[in-house]
Amino acid sequence: MNWLTLKKADSPWIFSMPHSGMTLTEEAKRNLLPEPNKRLPNMDWHLRELYDFLKEFPVSVISTDISRYIVDLNRAPISTLFGDFRHSLVYQMNTWGEEIYRTFPSEEELKQRIEQYYKPYHQALDDLVASAIEQFGHAVVIDLHSFMGPVESDICLGNLDNESTSVALLETLYNAFSESGFDTTKNNFYKGGYITAKYCDHPKVQSIQIELRYTNYLLSEDYDSRRPPRVDEAKLHAVRARLSALLIRLFAFLKDSKTIRALLFRSPP
Repeated sequence: MNWLTLKKADSPWIFSMPHSGMTLTEEAKRNLLPEPNKRLPNMDWHLRELYDFLKEFPVSVISTDISRYIVDLNRAPISTLFGDFRHSLVYQMNTWGEEIYRTFPSEEELKQRIEQYYKPYHQALDDLVASAIEQFGHAVVIDLHSFMGPVESDICLGNLDNESTSVALLETLYNAFSESGFDTTKNNFYKGGYITAKYCDHPKVQSIQIELRYTNYLLSEDYDSRRPPRVDEAKLHAVRARLSALLIRLFAFLKDSKTIRALLFRSPP
């Protein structure tokens, strides 16, 4: 599965990037309107490049090459198969409400996308979670995204209004980002998608969504343009360094403080 990138580590920390891909299938290219890349906005642009530093950490990472316009891996399996992007596995229109297809995909093609991409991604993620629980007694899923929406903060943390993590974990991450100079908000518009929600009832798993605003790493003239935004190399280098340093401090903090560590997990290790 060359569309799926997986790094498994001996760690309870799992980083997921379900919207990191920009690749379109050949079938989709035939069915979409001409020059589709001008009509497919609001992807998590260059996210794997942004978080490339995670390979240096003992954490598990899962990401994809496949565009969210092929199938949205952050929607519930009971969602509408084809329709509005907010509630469907496959989008009928783009996130600007514009038509993107000249010929709609067949029901067979839609189901094939689920079997070929959606189910394997979630099976791989579930396997990482199960392995972490078996080895450490708990797992923490960090669902990574980027945005240019109605919120102006640098970082949006979402735990479904404290349903998917303890308050202590949310506050620990909030403080870590704030102390690193990021304007950070909690459960403000971006509260978490399906990947954040799917583990809510699991007592040994906590999951949280982290959204980083485009302004931190993309060229400003490309934010709303009709082309895939380009990376601002200087910003990218700076924000990666800040995020990497933040993670080093965070893991050291959790490792050194047994009291805090016990508070973070609903089922303490």
